[in-house]
Amino acid sequence: MVLTRTLSFEKAHNNSLKVGRVINYVNFILHDKTLKYPLLLAEVSSHEKTIIDFNVNIVQSLRMSMPLENMLATMAHAARRDKLSNRDWAEKAGVRPETVSRLKQRGDCDLATLTALAEAVDLRLALVPRLKMSSPKSFGREEEEKLLALCASRSLDLAKWREAGGGFFMAGVAVMLAGIRGVDRQALLAMSVALYPGMSAADTFRVWLKKSPLRPSRFLPMLEQRIQT
Repeated sequence: MVLTRTLSFEKAHNNSLKVGRVINYVNFILHDKTLKYPLLLAEVSSHEKTIIDFNVNIVQSLRMSMPLENMLATMAHAARRDKLSNRDWAEKAGVRPETVSRLKQRGDCDLATLTALAEAVDLRLALVPRLKMSSPKSFGREEEEKLLALCASRSLDLAKWREAGGGFFMAGVAVMLAGIRGVDRQALLAMSVALYPGMSAADTFRVWLKKSPLRPSRFLPMLEQRIQT
């Protein structure tokens, strides 16, 4: 079960904003739990906020699972965006004021309460397909050469990365690249989340290292040499 934003794709898609700027803001929002939304609003236009909001929440909607703690964090983020205190949030949801703090301590919640809290901040509960942790069945010299060319180009074009391989595999490649010098680390990590939500988490990346036919100890020196030539 995950949370999705009740915002149409068309509304966000029809506004223009540089991809790099979106990626940077989305990554910042997703990883900075102390974010004060008014500070962000002071820096971007209403159109930009719409697109950033959409991208943040579409990432959340693609998560293959979301423990209660993460769901509450997502809802709390939306409440802060709407400038709601925990008491205001609970009142709007029609639950007791102490409900939010108790949920954080208990670690469980009935569906009716969770639904009410979500809807109070313009979110909804949804079921989505589980994402597969799959790697290429074959990864020979030809595939390696194509991937080297893509990585050496420093392209952050999400479409090109999706064409190059499965989401799980390519997201791991993006996280791997984020660890080397001279790259846009934040943009790569944000792209990894777009390719496979959760890949930037240490546990998920460890699974990738175990499943991947690509060996960083071989690939990274080859990539470094390719970039230098």
